[in-house]
Amino acid sequence: MVASLLALLLLAGCGNGDGPGAAGSSDPTPTASPQERPPPPGVGQPGDPPPDAADGVEQVDAWFVRQHESGVWLEPETVPLDEATVGVLRAAVEAVINGRVANPDLVSLVAPGTRVLDVRIEDGLAVIDLSADIVRAAGGSAQELAFAQQLAQTATQFDTVDAVRLLVEGEPVTELWGHVDWSEPLTADPQMLSPIIIEQPVWGAQQPAGPVTASGTSNTFESTVELRLIDPSGTVVEETFTTAAQPAVDQRGPWQHTFDVEAATPGTWTIEAVEPDPSGGEGRPAFTTSVQLEIA
Repeated sequence: MVASLLALLLLAGCGNGDGPGAAGSSDPTPTASPQERPPPPGVGQPGDPPPDAADGVEQVDAWFVRQHESGVWLEPETVPLDEATVGVLRAAVEAVINGRVANPDLVSLVAPGTRVLDVRIEDGLAVIDLSADIVRAAGGSAQELAFAQQLAQTATQFDTVDAVRLLVEGEPVTELWGHVDWSEPLTADPQMLSPIIIEQPVWGAQQPAGPVTASGTSNTFESTVELRLIDPSGTVVEETFTTAAQPAVDQRGPWQHTFDVEAATPGTWTIEAVEPDPSGGEGRPAFTTSVQLEIA
């Protein structure tokens, strides 16, 4: 009996030496299956909303046209939306097509009834599909180029967009009104922007009596912006100038100025900005722009 017990113990010891947990063997940590592994940083779980879905924008920037005796120019305006959206690019394009602009000096060169059928981004191109109503719009080469720049300036404000391709009823177009080649993607041309843009105050802004500050961007001769503050009676109460901080020649730069005369009379005040005319009247007419604000 003793011999039998010793034999059984010997066999058991040999079996343990081959199994997990035996002396000299390691106990590996269990690895998770692919389904159980956490997602890499920045990647949500299936079914999670997009990162920005919780905070839709309530306003967008869209570019509109100023038809001035000095030329046809583009300017941005911030357009409030009827409801918040995460489809920012489409909302901006629809603002252009719908012509929702507060400044009466700015327009959108789009035929009434034109609809946005689709907006998507493909490899850096904003593909904009419009209804056939857009073909009914009429205008010369300057107007068609301005409309092309409305789309290009508006779309390329977003980092993921480099250029614009236009479709009409889902089909590529090579021409629209007979003046611009639409067969190639359109890029934004900074030279189409107004020589002076007043960004603040916005058109129709309301503020209490006191100092009035104007700011914006410009690309003018010697970076100079001539300014006038006009009271509700139409009297110029201050005439001055400021200089834009242009990074280089022929590049736009920011400017800002606070008028010495404080706006005290309630009513509609006007800020007028004029580019200097180095030609002494021999060149094109000097560009002028203005914005109105309400003093309570």
